Amino acid sequence: MPKSSIKLKKVLGLTVCSNAALDVSPVSGLLAYPAGCTVVLFNAKRQTQAYLVNTSRKPFTSVAFSRCGRYVATGECGINPAIKVWELDSPNGNLEHTTGGNVVAEFFDHKYAVTCVAFSPTGKYLVSIGSQHDMIVNVFDWKSNQKMASNKISSKVSALSFAEDGSYFVTVGNRHVKYWYMEGGRRYKDPIPLMGRSAILGDLRDNDFCAVACGKDETKDRTYAITRQGHLVEFSSRRLLDKWVQCRTTSANCLTVNARFILVGCAEAIIRIFNAATLEYVTTLPRTHYLGVDVAQGIHINHIMTVPPHAKYPDCVAMVYDEQRSKVSCVYNDHSLYIWDMRDIKRVGKSHSFLYHSTCIWGVETVPYNMERELSDTLPEDSFVTCSSDDTIRVWGLDGCTNTENYRKNIYSKELLKIMYIDEEMNFIKDQDLAGDKNSNTAYDGRNGVRCIKISPELQHLASGDRCGNIRIYNLANTKLIMTIEAHESEVLCLEYSNEKIERKLLASASRDRLIHVFDVSQDYLLLQTLDDHSSSITSIRFVGSGLNFQMISCGADKSIMFRTFQGNIFLRGTNTSGKTTLYDMEVDSNAKHILTACQDRNIRVYGTQNAKHTKTFKGSHSDEGSLIKLSLDPSGIYVATSCTDKTLAVYDYYSNECMARMYGHSELVTGLKFTNDCRHLISASGDGCIFVWQVPHDMIVTMQARLSQQRLRSGHAPLPTRPGSIIATPEGIIIESPTHEVEEAAATPQKYIASPSMFADEQALTPGYKFSDVGQLPQWAKRKAGATNADESSAGGGGGGGVVIPGSTVSAMQSASSTSNLSSSPSQLGVPRARGRWAQRGAFDPDDLRSNSESPLGTISSSGGVGMGGMSGVGGGVGVTVTHSGMGNTQTSDYNSASSKDIMYNQTYLSEDSSIDSGMETRRELKFIGSNNSGTVPTVAGSNGGTTANRLAPEKRNKPGLRFDPQSNEHDGDVEDISDGERTSSDHGMFYNNISPSTPTDFKVTAMNEDELRKSMRRQKFDKAGLTLPGNGSTHTASTGTGTGTSDTEDEGSTPSAENAERSLASTLGGSSESIPQATSTFLQAALPEGPGSMLERGSTNRRSISAKHNTENGKPASATPTITKSFTSTKKDELLKVISEVKQQLENVSI
Repeated sequence: MPKSSIKLKKVLGLTVCSNAALDVSPVSGLLAYPAGCTVVLFNAKRQTQAYLVNTSRKPFTSVAFSRCGRYVATGECGINPAIKVWELDSPNGNLEHTTGGNVVAEFFDHKYAVTCVAFSPTGKYLVSIGSQHDMIVNVFDWKSNQKMASNKISSKVSALSFAEDGSYFVTVGNRHVKYWYMEGGRRYKDPIPLMGRSAILGDLRDNDFCAVACGKDETKDRTYAITRQGHLVEFSSRRLLDKWVQCRTTSANCLTVNARFILVGCAEAIIRIFNAATLEYVTTLPRTHYLGVDVAQGIHINHIMTVPPHAKYPDCVAMVYDEQRSKVSCVYNDHSLYIWDMRDIKRVGKSHSFLYHSTCIWGVETVPYNMERELSDTLPEDSFVTCSSDDTIRVWGLDGCTNTENYRKNIYSKELLKIMYIDEEMNFIKDQDLAGDKNSNTAYDGRNGVRCIKISPELQHLASGDRCGNIRIYNLANTKLIMTIEAHESEVLCLEYSNEKIERKLLASASRDRLIHVFDVSQDYLLLQTLDDHSSSITSIRFVGSGLNFQMISCGADKSIMFRTFQGNIFLRGTNTSGKTTLYDMEVDSNAKHILTACQDRNIRVYGTQNAKHTKTFKGSHSDEGSLIKLSLDPSGIYVATSCTDKTLAVYDYYSNECMARMYGHSELVTGLKFTNDCRHLISASGDGCIFVWQVPHDMIVTMQARLSQQRLRSGHAPLPTRPGSIIATPEGIIIESPTHEVEEAAATPQKYIASPSMFADEQALTPGYKFSDVGQLPQWAKRKAGATNADESSAGGGGGGGVVIPGSTVSAMQSASSTSNLSSSPSQLGVPRARGRWAQRGAFDPDDLRSNSESPLGTISSSGGVGMGGMSGVGGGVGVTVTHSGMGNTQTSDYNSASSKDIMYNQTYLSEDSSIDSGMETRRELKFIGSNNSGTVPTVAGSNGGTTANRLAPEKRNKPGLRFDPQSNEHDGDVEDISDGERTSSDHGMFYNNISPSTPTDFKVTAMNEDELRKSMRRQKFDKAGLTLPGNGSTHTASTGTGTGTSDTEDEGSTPSAENAERSLASTLGGSSESIPQATSTFLQAALPEGPGSMLERGSTNRRSISAKHNTENGKPASATPTITKSFTSTKKDELLKVISEVKQQLENVSI
């Protein structure tokens, strides 16, 4: 079997730190962003992901597309990083369907991390800029494999942008704005010095410039930059500061420019839009979710408007604009990704959104496998749970995951079903490294975060252990916290419930404080026993046995395995086996006769559970370095997956010891590893905050499921049922959720294994030019009618209403008309939410019928009029009829346009996730608009039907195609205003979109600069440096509130940036700056591995009295000393060095005077 047979299917996470790590293809619309050592190429229209994986296992820091969309350039961090150019695969010449790419050029001209890369507009040259420790700018003729020019940079550079004609590019950074000029036509054998000229900044010279973009079309001679303090600055073609405007936010991080607008990403999820020609304020984009939102309740778009007082929001840290499709993609520092539709600047809506963990993930748990358990009403079978240092526990759903009351797909994310928050203050949910907080503790050396989780076998409780030693018990039926136990003095390293075969329901916890606590679940987690047999950290606990004859096995960093039998309501110590190395993890095989241990020397050692004898040893990693820290057996017990500290994964055959697959792509070591219960996927979670879902190949799935069927037969159960989609083919293009699944539907599927309905594999067109797949996945009534021979009769019933007969010739027209039928009567008159969407009038269907969709050829109705039958209103069975005239909204503005909005029926209530603009406008009786020339809105007058007359759309707006939301596919996830019930965020929609304060253009004053003032400012600066004064030197602009170091910023001079303000690399989430790899790795290992010192710093109450502390006191052991927060040796040396540098600078300035 090939070693790459397990393929990456889905990535849940991103590691974008700035605009340099986010880009979009101007041709195909692919969005590129890094996720550890993997670049994800996301196709929003097809809902697919493709991947570029770095074989060197160095995290990506920057990505850039060429103008042709065929090439992607990437930069890395670490020592001797590579700059790579990838050529994307283009099946049938279509880049949208790419499945990955190959490296066609590679350069090693930086010593440390690469901050940003960019192609020239012609694609001939590639520019790379090193980090503040490297400070080199290089220009490559990458097709000739030559370095053309190079130069040193005197400041920390944050971003670069090419001029539209390619004659120069601009870099910005801390007190740094510089123009670099390209010399064309001349060739040299050796690289020549790159010529650069600094911009004249005037009184803004002390600011930290964090993003830059060169103008386009009419403003192509302009350059725009943003300061960290929120100043949007415009430079003329002569490098002079022309004018600037304050964004009126606490901070700004990124910007992007198109021909008309400038978008600035700011703190608190605020994105300001300014006019590119005048810098006048235009509007503000909608805000995202607030921090702490309950995503499971977001079943209707109204939920995004339900914001508590004093809510916090994430900061926008990266942004890129797709001009061809009018989409702006934004990444926030809670590692969420939103794609906004800006086809109409007055009506901006959410197209897609994704929420991920913002920092290190410590553990993964799937639903416990139990062949006897019936379908649970708590956790869905196809879900898994993760815990993280961002103080959240998240429940994720795989493809086809069923919805329940508390765990369901929502308007915020299709994969994320539920979030449980540990810290009510949300202090750690933002990535502090991205927020630019110098004094913040990184996620791996603080005491925040959930360290481990465990699901009870009967799916009633979820236990979590945090890094302070607390154990929290949650009720999975309602996700409420049942109790909190102050159990340990240090972080809880593992939790384990007794399995379903054991009569006693117990929970065991183990910690770095070397103690094991055993709790009786049936007696409200009463403490049963405390064990202190181990002499070091305990890494794993397992229960083995059945009935009342069972034992508890534990292993730890003291190299020992303890076997304890349960007698007389307590555990008595039995045999003790000492290993050769530290034991990091332990698993029990399928027949409970052996345990497998993950050892520090990268071997897997097997011991018998009855006699504790060592029976087998085999290699658990193909690496020659690192330690084996995680292993996981599949439900059948045939294959074992392992994780090594060198960031690699492997799958071995437990019986033959053959290596079945080797995988990599994470930028930190994998802390969680689990097979799904259906054996189809392997889930890995890493310290980089990313979750990878791997597709197991078909032959391995067949082997595992055959073994499971044998086990079921031996135990007297029915064979393993076949699920829909059982015909597996390893995907060529790794697809998340394609709108055209072609799998056979099983004739009879038990309810326990219900997945979302499948599409028709062999579909015949019922009418010319029309197929059922054109309108996406079908509801139940349509599937029953799909095989009917008479395609001209299609019955529908629902809500007590009658049926509607639709002639086959009008089906295509009905797709467009159904989206406007919702406007036929105001839902406000009926007193209930109005049903909307193509199938809304068709009657009740299964709530799990979450449909995928595909592009609908609406162009067929653009030239001819037709009568579309409006659907059932959803209330009382009323029928609304809308006449569609020719030319009404049939012109497609982009290829994202498609059919009308889609809705979910959940518990007999229609819940639109991305409802259309129009229906949302109709339902707002109490909301008012404020007129604004900039926003394009007009004062409105209330109509007689409770709505408003001015905010009714024109017919061409109402019938605009492409406005729909589908819960199963994000393809058109709100190509319209996703926030249709209030999130209209024009500048004056403060009353309308209530979580952005009202703003008017007069609040944003544009400050114009003239050349004389700039020259005078430069002279004033030089005189100030010499200790002299200029006549009249008493006034300065208020914009001079930067974060510079205080040194001068003459033409080519720059400040030395503070080491504390070092750029954030992808691995710094866990291991500090990856530019110092040994330090980063060791720091993270101290937090992740049990040998680490594990400080006793506590969060919260200072009078904490844990069970471990009581145990130590009762046994005469000294209590641990009161924890103190001390700076590390490295930080202390860094402060001393900075102090010396500043003193030397001052002395040099005095000497020059």
